[in-house]
Amino acid sequence: MSNRDRLGRAFVFGLAGFMVSMILVVVPYFSRIGAFEPIPYRVTKTEWRVVDDHLIAKVTFWKDQCVFQKLIARGIYFDEVDPRLLPVVSLDDEQGDRMKGLETVRLKIGPIKNDYESIEIRTRHLCGDKFVDRIFLRADIHG
Repeated sequence: MSNRDRLGRAFVFGLAGFMVSMILVVVPYFSRIGAFEPIPYRVTKTEWRVVDDHLIAKVTFWKDQCVFQKLIARGIYFDEVDPRLLPVVSLDDEQGDRMKGLETVRLKIGPIKNDYESIEIRTRHLCGDKFVDRIFLRADIHG
């Protein structure tokens, strides 16, 4: 066997070893950060304003097949989430789960405390047999 053949084999085995190593490292990493989780929606546009101690939000999003379970709102102060839930009222006739496709929801949240830096609206969807929790909107109201 010539040196060139040995070098070619070493390269092939080295490349195969590198690829296996990358799969063993990269796949668990992406799995841990949620890269393979289903995505229940993609927000395309957000509008919000504070009116009389309430956050009025309008969010347009592309909804996927996942089934809506619940929506909550919480205040944030110094990057700490207030454990108390804020009242959420839908300003739309349609409530609950939406059809697949482009949708818009309008919400009234509050009253909100004056010392909150931001308000987060979070959702839970059932995608197949897995619950997926996501931040729907983060409105930086004092920042």
